[in-house]
Amino acid sequence: WLLDAYMSIRADFDLLGLGPFKCPTSLSSGIHATLLSLRMCSSTNLFGFTYTSETLDGGNVGYKGHAWNFDIMLLRLLHLAGDIQICTGE
Repeated sequence: WLLDAYMSIRADFDLLGLGPFKCPTSLSSGIHATLLSLRMCSSTNLFGFTYTSETLDGGNVGYKGHAWNFDIMLLRLLHLAGDIQICTGE
């Protein structure tokens, strides 16, 4: 269900003209944890996550097989919708 949900949201973003996004070879552990928490918990608070693309501009970000641009947009959407709270140092 988790991968299906992730890919379905990606498809919806593409239909809205927000893509295309790089096709990931795997989901990040942070996205796994976030989606599981949304399904299992009454509230989701994230610490140490970012939801701005400026972080990507430095070029030294994690595993290259993740779709970081999409993941950031997804976290931003969930935060703005009130589904998650993100505490960043930014």
